[in-house]
Amino acid sequence: MTLILTVAKPTGIYQTSDYQLTEWGTNIPVTDVAGSKQLIASFRSLHLVIAFTGVAIWKTSAGSSIRTIDHLRSWLAQLRNPVDLQSICERFRSNAQKSYGAKGGLTLVLGCVSLNEVPEVAEIFNTNWVGNPPLLHDFKITIRKARQPFRLICGRRECVSSTDRQRLKALSSNVKSGDLEVMTALSVINSNAAQRSNGGVSAGCWATAQSADGEYVRSASHNFGGHGGMIPAVIQGVDVTEMIEKIAGGGRIVQAASSMWGGANLETPVGKPRTFALSAPSSVYRVISPCGQYCALIDVGPIDISVTARRNERVLVKFAPTRIRTVQVAAEDFPKPTSPWPKFASAISIDGVASPNGLEYQVVHWIENSKHRLDIPEVKQRFREVAFLGNDDELGIAIPSTEISWDPIDDEFSFVLEAFVTWRARI
Repeated sequence: MTLILTVAKPTGIYQTSDYQLTEWGTNIPVTDVAGSKQLIASFRSLHLVIAFTGVAIWKTSAGSSIRTIDHLRSWLAQLRNPVDLQSICERFRSNAQKSYGAKGGLTLVLGCVSLNEVPEVAEIFNTNWVGNPPLLHDFKITIRKARQPFRLICGRRECVSSTDRQRLKALSSNVKSGDLEVMTALSVINSNAAQRSNGGVSAGCWATAQSADGEYVRSASHNFGGHGGMIPAVIQGVDVTEMIEKIAGGGRIVQAASSMWGGANLETPVGKPRTFALSAPSSVYRVISPCGQYCALIDVGPIDISVTARRNERVLVKFAPTRIRTVQVAAEDFPKPTSPWPKFASAISIDGVASPNGLEYQVVHWIENSKHRLDIPEVKQRFREVAFLGNDDELGIAIPSTEISWDPIDDEFSFVLEAFVTWRARI
C-alpha cells in the first residue's frame, strides 16, 4: 500500500504519488516492474490525472501477471470523447468491479480540469481506509467540485503527521502559490511520510499540477527523486506510451518534468475529418558550455506521425521523439544564459511534400547544483500552400516550452516533445 496526496483548489488540482508498489497478497516490492501509478489523459474537453493506490500487480489462475497500470491504460484508450467526469467514473467502476472484485484493495483518484468549469476530484474505491474490514463489497464513487479548497490523503494515511496535515490544509488555502511551489511542498510532505512508514512509502515521488484559466488548460509534472520511468499518457483515446518506449529501445527512461497546454478553438470545427502525415529527419544539436566544453548531444526526431483533424480544430499530438546523450560527465556549475540563445533547424514535410520553411528550435542549457538543466522555448510555425493546403487555409504547429533536468550519471535518456497541430482558415 502506498501514498497519494491531493490538494484541490478553485484554481487547479495538485497531486503526488510515491514510487512504492507491491504485489497483492505477498507485499513483495514490484516498483520497477509494475510501472507508474499515475496516468495522464487528455480529451477534447477534459484533462485528467489519475493515480491509484492498492494492488499494483496480481497473478491470474493461469499464473500470468497483470499490471494495474496496463488495465487503466487500456480502459482510457477505449474512451471516445467522454462528456463529463461522471461518465468516466461509471465506466471505470464497471471495469474495476469485473476485473478486480475481491482480488485486492484499489483506490483511484481522478483529478479533472476543463475550460470554464470548476476543477473536480473523484475517488473510485473498494477500500475503507478507516474502517474494518478494509475491503468493501462493491466499488463506490465520490465526486467533489473544488469550489472551496480541500485535500485528500489516500493509502498510508497514518504516515502523515498532524503537522504535515496542517501544511496540506495551508497549501490548499493559499491561492497565490505557483505550480512548482505546490508540487515541491507536496513532495516534502511525501518524504516526511516515508520516514514514518517503515519502508512502505518511498521518499521520492511523482508530482502533477493541472489548471484552467478560461482559455487554456495547463498540466505539468515533476519527478522528485529521479526514479526511472515515466507517467503514461493517453491522448484522444490513443495510448502514446508505447511509442516512447520503442524510441528508448529498451534504454533507461527518466522523465524529469513535462508540460502540456490545451486551448479553446477560436472557431467551431467544420467539415469532415482529414488525416495527413507530418515527417521530418533527425536534427542533432551539440550542447556547448560557456567555456567551450562539449556537454551533451540532443537528437530531435525522426518525426513520422499521422494527424486527424477537422478544419478549425486544434489537436494535441506526441510530436518529436527526443534523446539526450551526456558527453561531459563532470562539469562546473554555470548560470542560465540570457538571450539570444543558440538555434538549430529541422526540415518538415506534409503528406510527403517538403515545406520551404521548417521548424526552428532554441536551446537554453546551464548546470545548477551539478545537474544539467535544459529549456527548449516555445516553437511556432505556420505552413501555407504545401500539400493539401491551399491559399485559403494553413497548418499551425506550436510546441509548448519544455524544461528538463538530468544527473550527469544518466548517460542517455528519452522523452517526446508534444505539439498542438491546428488546421484552420487562413488569417
